[in-house]
Amino acid sequence: MADIHRTEDPSEPDAIGALSGSRVTIKVEHQNGAVILQVSGEIDVLTTPQVEDAVMPLVRQQPSMLVVDLSGVSFLASAGLNLLVAAQQASGDGTRVRVVANDPHTFRPIEITGLSEQIAVFPSLAEALKTD
Repeated sequence: MADIHRTEDPSEPDAIGALSGSRVTIKVEHQNGAVILQVSGEIDVLTTPQVEDAVMPLVRQQPSMLVVDLSGVSFLASAGLNLLVAAQQASGDGTRVRVVANDPHTFRPIEITGLSEQIAVFPSLAEALKTD
C-alpha cells in the first residue's frame, strides 16, 4: 500500500501532495493553471497502476495543461508508455498533455516507439510550461 503525503499550497487548496510506493514516487502540484505530475523511480508493470491512479483523475479534471515530468524516472517500461498514450487519448481537446523526458531512460523508449510524434515531449519542465 502506498503512503499519501499532503502538502498545503495556499494558491491551490486542492493540491495533492506526494504518493510514495516502493519504487515510484509521485508528486502533484499546480502552477499557473497547469497541473504537474512529477514522477521519480521506475515505471514498470508493477508501478504503472500507482502512476495511473494519479494521472487519470487529473486528466478527468480537464486542466488546460497536464505536464508529466519523467526527469526523475530511471526506467520506463512499455506499461508506462501505454499509460502516456491513454492519458493523451482521455484528455480530449481541452487538455494539452506534455511530457518531460530528458535522458535516455525516458526519452529513448518514447522516441523508438514513435510516441514522440503523438505527445509533445520537452527536455525540461520550464520548456514544457511555456505557453504556446
